[in-house]
Amino acid sequence: MKKIIILILFATMWLVGTVYAINIDKEEMSIGGIQIGSSLDYVEQIYGQPVNKQTSIDNNGIIDNYNNLLVITASKGSETTFVNSIICREGNLSTPSGFAVGTPFTNVIAKYPKGSILTEERAKRMVYSYQSNYTYYSYHCMYHWSGYNAIDCYMIFAVDQKGIIQEIQCKGSVVCVD
Repeated sequence: MKKIIILILFATMWLVGTVYAINIDKEEMSIGGIQIGSSLDYVEQIYGQPVNKQTSIDNNGIIDNYNNLLVITASKGSETTFVNSIICREGNLSTPSGFAVGTPFTNVIAKYPKGSILTEERAKRMVYSYQSNYTYYSYHCMYHWSGYNAIDCYMIFAVDQKGIIQEIQCKGSVVCVD
């Protein structure tokens, strides 16, 4: 009986730890000064015109590509176009805590518990350009900003076999009320 109670207690602690391990602060949902929900005009003021700009088939989405080192996707609102994902492969850009491409993933773990590891199937659905030689760690954040909602936001770190961050992605569903 004692072994069963210890096993149940251990399993409960592991499950609770797993749930909390995926949370990340909303202030962290920014790379290179760009946040989920920033206007695309703001991005272009900071980084200039992209090398490649694409519009979605329905004409409501935009992809700004800066040499594949920084890729921004955005959705059109009634007055403004809002960023809904940031894909960064550039080592000179970082999150507010200094997490950047080329730095050890242990820096992230020092501040936040290890995120959920995405399965290959889920990574292929969630990641902008999936690579099988990376492990993808996902963190989750939900928050509300004045003027619009950003819900179900994720920060995903692509980490190589040496434990070095190779890519950081912020993704969010932005609902515009402007």
